[in-house]
This record gives sequence, C-alpha cells and structure tokens, in this order.
Amino acid sequence: MAGGRELRRLVVVLLALGCGREFPPGALQDAGPDEDGGGFEPTPPAPPEPPRMTPCPKGWREVTDPDSLDLVTCDPWPKGGPQDCAAVDEAHFPGEAGCRRVGTACPVGDWAEGIPAGASVLHVKAGAPAGGDGTRAAPFARIAEALVVADEGDTLALSKGTFDEAVVVREAVTLWGACVAETLVASSAPSESAATLSISGAGSTLRNLRVSGARWGVSVSANEEVSFLDAVVVHGASVLGVVVNAGGHLGALDLVVRDTQAASDGWFGHGLTVHGGARAELSTAVFERNRATGFLVGEVGTEVVATDVSIRDTQARGIDGLAGYGLELLDGARAELLRAAFERNRSMGIFVDDADTELVATDLSIRDTQARESDGGLGYGLAVSGGARAEFSRAVLERNRSLGMAIHDAGGEIVATDLVVRGTQARESDGDGGYGLQVSLGARAEVSRSAFERNRTLGLLLVHVGTALIASDLRVADTASRQADGDFGDGLQLQREATATLVRARIDRNHRFGVVAYDVRTVATLEDTVVEATAEVECFPARCDAAFGTGIGALDGALVTATRLRSSGNVLCGVQLAAGGEIDLHEGEVSGNLIGVNVQTEGFDLARLQDRVLYVDNERDLDSAILPVPLPVEAP
Repeated sequence: MAGGRELRRLVVVLLALGCGREFPPGALQDAGPDEDGGGFEPTPPAPPEPPRMTPCPKGWREVTDPDSLDLVTCDPWPKGGPQDCAAVDEAHFPGEAGCRRVGTACPVGDWAEGIPAGASVLHVKAGAPAGGDGTRAAPFARIAEALVVADEGDTLALSKGTFDEAVVVREAVTLWGACVAETLVASSAPSESAATLSISGAGSTLRNLRVSGARWGVSVSANEEVSFLDAVVVHGASVLGVVVNAGGHLGALDLVVRDTQAASDGWFGHGLTVHGGARAELSTAVFERNRATGFLVGEVGTEVVATDVSIRDTQARGIDGLAGYGLELLDGARAELLRAAFERNRSMGIFVDDADTELVATDLSIRDTQARESDGGLGYGLAVSGGARAEFSRAVLERNRSLGMAIHDAGGEIVATDLVVRGTQARESDGDGGYGLQVSLGARAEVSRSAFERNRTLGLLLVHVGTALIASDLRVADTASRQADGDFGDGLQLQREATATLVRARIDRNHRFGVVAYDVRTVATLEDTVVEATAEVECFPARCDAAFGTGIGALDGALVTATRLRSSGNVLCGVQLAAGGEIDLHEGEVSGNLIGVNVQTEGFDLARLQDRVLYVDNERDLDSAILPVPLPVEAP
C-alpha cells in the first residue's frame, strides 16, 4: 500500500542517520535451527477456538458475514430486521417471521369464544343498560359492577368496545376480553399516580385485551400468588406501562408494551418497572418506543426472568434528553435473560449498576444503540459499573456507538463466553471512541471464545490499577483508526497498571499496534499468541507525523511476557520496547517485519528476547533507531 511505502522510506532515513545506539554484530542470535538442520524449531502457537454461536435458537437466522472472518452468528430477526406492525393487536416477537396477532381473532359475537365450558362467568358489555345481573341476556355495563359480586375463580367476560373506567382487581378472577383489537380498557380520568388496571388479588389474570389511557397501564401489588397477563397490549399509557410493586409477582405471556408517555414534568415513561423485591417472569414480550427505560429493575431481592423478549426504540427522557436505556438494572436487583434482543435504544442498550446487581444472559443480541439525544454522547451496547456483575454466553453486540461493552469500578466483573463485539461506531458528538471493550477503574473481565472485529480506535482498552482482563481463545481483528483524526487503531491497549492475560489469541489486521502496554506496573502476559499484519495508522502519510504499524509494544516501563509467540508481517516492527518498557520472549518467531525488534530501553538485556526465538525474513532483525514512541489514548 502507498502508506507502507512511505513508512519504509521514513525508517530507512532514520537508520541512515544512525539514530540510537549501535549493537555489535550478532547481538541478537537466532535460537532457530543451525546449518545442519539441528537446533531448536519453535512450537507454533495454538490457534484460538472461535465463538460457538450455533446451533441457533429456534426461529433465529444463521448469518455469515464475509467481512467478519467467516464467523457464523445468530440473528433473532429475518433479513431486514424487526417489523413495525400497523395493527394495534399485532407485534413482531423475536425468533418469529414477522408481525402476528396477539391473542385470538375477534369473535362474531360480543364475547370471546374460548372461555372453558363450566366456568363461572359474569358478562360485562360496554354500553349495556344499567341494572344488569351478569348474564348474557343482562350483562353488567361496567367491570367494577361485576367485581363487586364476583367470587374467587370467576371469569369476567368483557365484550368488544371501550370500558372507560379505572379498575381495581382484589379477587383471584380472570378478566377475559373478546379480542385485543376490540376490547379496550382506557379511563378518561387522567392520573400520574394510579393505573387503569390495578391488580392486588392473588392469582388474578388479564387476558386477550388492550389497556390505554392517560394513567399508568397495569399495576401489580403485593400478592401471594402470581398475577398473569396473557395476550395483553398496553399502549399509550402515561408514566409507567406496567409496574410490579413491592411484594408483587407477575407472570406474562405475549405481552406488548409500547409508546408509554412521560409524566407532565418530562420524567418516566418506562415500559416495565419492577422494584421493592418484586418478581416478574416474562415469555414472548415486546417493549417498544417507551421512554427513559424499556425495563427498569431495581432494589435488593427484585428479579426479572425474561425469555424471547425484545426491547427496542426506547426514547430519551422527556425532561432532558438523557437515558433511553433498553434495560436499567440497579441497586442489587437481578435479571436473567434468555433469547433477548435489544435494538435501536438510546444511550445504552443495557446498563447494570451498583454492588450485588447481577445480569445473566444467554443468546443475547444488542444492536444499533443510538447516541444520547441530548449531546450525541454514549450509545454503549452494554455498560456495567458500581461493582455490578454480568455473566453471559452466546452474545452479539453490533454497530453500537462509542463503546460496544464497558465495565467500570472495583468489584465489578464481566464473565462472557462465546462473545462477538463488532462494528462499534465512533461517538456521534466528536468522532472519538468506537472501542469494542473498555475495562477500567479496577474492574475485571473474563472472556473466552470471543471475537472483537471492525471496531474503532481500540479493539480493547484496559486502564487503571486493579483492572484485569483474562482472555482465552481471543480474536481481535480489523480495528479501524479513530474516525476523528485517523490515529490509533490498536488491537489491545493497556495502561496505568492494568493487567492482561491472553491464552490462545490471534490479533491481526489492526492499525498502529496489535498489542501495546504503557506505564510501570502495567503487565501483559501472552501465551500462544499470533500478532500479524498490523498496519500504519489510517491518516498516514497525509496528515500524521508518524505511522507505526508494530505487532507488540512495551512502553514507559510496562512489561510484556510472551510464550509461543508469532509476530509477523507487521508494517514496521514485530516488537518494540522503549522508555523503560521491557519484553520477555520465550519460544516463538518474529518474522517478515521491516524491523524484527526495536530496542530503545537503555541497558536492556537482549538475552530476554532470545529464549528459543527464531528471527527470520525481517529486513533488519534488531536495531535501536529512535523511532517515535506513540502516546496512549486519553482514557478517563
């Protein structure tokens, strides 16, 4: 490439000027085979195992991206993504081909046709004359009238039409609508502190109906047994779509909550709120176009278990343009997700915060998180902070902004298996960011069978004392330089006393550095690692003073130890150590680079680079030219 030729000319000039100290002939002796074919042949690094994403869950689509190392991932949507459904009684659930009806088709008559024979039924008909007794011939006109006489276990059959009332259910009864399209409960009396349907009766059920109106949608309070929402659509509610209060227990199947509006002061608009030690179990659910938070789950003892759920297009908070999170998990609560899809939310797809808070997820998709509305910042796929913990497997985070995944603060931990983070875009506000993973402020990340591809600025960043990455079977590829200025593009950067341990890693086709460590007490330990084809930064030669393109760098006192390493085909150096940086190589190969090793650390013992290490096909195996020492990214 043109940039590579320019870089070679720059290095040739530096070498011709004699910059740096002279090494005596033979200072760097190969530990490879001798002329008689004897000697040592380095053991090739063991290759990393790719993420195991298949077989895909039922209904999820296998996707092979030719630009992503031929890795097969699973998409919860058909080609073209989730559909926006025009009908009020339809939704597109993850793993399904398109929009489908929620609940049953509307009957010919007034009431549902599927109510079991032998059930004790009270009939309620919107617009019926007053004075009914609940029979088909003389139905009640209002739900509240039927509740006055209902016994535990009764079914209240609700007709087609609109029930303009706020309903409080205190008995274990079932409210069964004729169909979602034509049975609507929507009070015309607005309230920002009470629901259209309030359930406090243990074992109560809402089925086959819609809820709307300028009030909370559905509120579930303390009960001894589960209250159920079965084929219920809540749309256009105010403040809270569905809320499960302290002591409440909600079960939901085919639940849709959409277009929840903010309070009059611009706060709230949450799709689902679970708090105070309550519990919610959801299966096949869609939350879309709500405000501030799709799911808000908070407080010790609170738990949500969600299967086949989609949270998408959550809008910013009305008062200040902040938030818009898909899932916000706080204050010691716990969430377990199985087959969950987060699409086009604002600020963060998932935010997990505070000590003892825990997220566990399997088959997780977080895509296209949008920047914060107020200032163009954030856009993170997944963020964990405050000592919280997240554990997930078979997860794909794609095309999010600024950070694909981040964990901050001491005590915090991410444990991930079969993980793909790719295509993270720069921050919308300034063109900075786009990192695949950032671990900082003493947090810990443990990842296995993971791939970080086509992210921006940095594939992975580790920063601050106590911060640690433990990675096995890792692939970091095609990190692009920073959008704002064409600088960086490192595969892995660690600084300020962070530590990284990599076992079976392949780091290739990145820019500037494949792996680079900065600062005293920053330590990287590599085992069975290949670092290849590191290119110069993208702004070179047009705007940059220096290009780089080095496999492994130890700078400013950092220490890198590599066992069974191959650093090859990098544009500039296979290995660089400078400004007190130290590198120990044990059994490996440095080959096909312009410079095999560039040593700018005064007094460094070259024997530390020669423990069964083969140097071959480099234009120069060893030199001390005063090549530029690039700065680390400015991390918080």
